[in-house]
Amino acid sequence: MKINCEYNGQTCDLPEFMIHFLTKSSFLYCSTINVNKKPHIQPLIFVIESGKCSLTFLLYNQSIMKKSLHRNPNLSLTIDKTHPINPFWNSGIMIEAVSQLSNAQKDVQLCYENLQKKYNSDNVIKILGIDIIQKYTRLRALPKKIVFWKGPHFKQFWCKYRRKKKL
Repeated sequence: MKINCEYNGQTCDLPEFMIHFLTKSSFLYCSTINVNKKPHIQPLIFVIESGKCSLTFLLYNQSIMKKSLHRNPNLSLTIDKTHPINPFWNSGIMIEAVSQLSNAQKDVQLCYENLQKKYNSDNVIKILGIDIIQKYTRLRALPKKIVFWKGPHFKQFWCKYRRKKKL
């Protein structure tokens, strides 16, 4: 599988181990800054858009997170795997991203269907319910910076961007 990141009209490909980590992880922690300038963190189920670097998930329309993102579109996402005994076997990814919110029925429905494919329909219904079109907004997170770690070693991943090929 190939995942392509796009930023300022340029592209780069994610390394294979990051693709595996993003596609096989069950949930992520999403952090925003609320109206009181305090951090707000929420675990969310997500999908990575096919062939793209962006992650999508659904936010409840009345949530603190959605209200926070209207004021400030920046967010931080963390996905980690923690080993119960050996800290050298921990690994994770932190993504600084900018959000794009959409209330369009087709965007919300497509995200919902993709979540059902990844997590099983029954599980998604238990988490989000059935009446998603009126109650949820689709959030697309577009990465600006990615940091990964394995054990105690942190490395920042910089895309080696190249100009997008014109068709």
